Amino acid sequence: MTALFDTHCHFDFRQFGGDFDSELSAAKQQGVERFLIPSVNEDNWLAVQQLSYQYPEIYHALGFHPWFLPSQPAKALPSLVQALEQRSSQCVAIGECGLDFVTDTPSDRQESYLSMQLELAQQYDLPVILHCRK
Repeated sequence: MTALFDTHCHFDFRQFGGDFDSELSAAKQQGVERFLIPSVNEDNWLAVQQLSYQYPEIYHALGFHPWFLPSQPAKALPSLVQALEQRSSQCVAIGECGLDFVTDTPSDRQESYLSMQLELAQQYDLPVILHCRK
């Protein structure tokens, strides 16, 4: 069986919380050996970090998804910088970030957050997990 790396799974979401070990085992039985969990905002950074600390086959990314952007970038972005400064080797990307024109989040705010996260990706030499819709 080919070894797989799921580069975008939201294993931190509630629907996997009931019996996480069973869900992880089921994925492994299908050949998935490594996982990358992108975050959606600061509220789930700790959850994705803890999963990657607990399970060495799980990596994580830190960022702001366009559906969950904080209203005040001046407060939110320094938090991301601090988290990136303190990141472990299990933090391998920035994201999930991008543009989504289905949501009611104003496009100028989405573009501002995306630009700032792309700059951080360059600064920290990290890849980006993009969310692009419409």
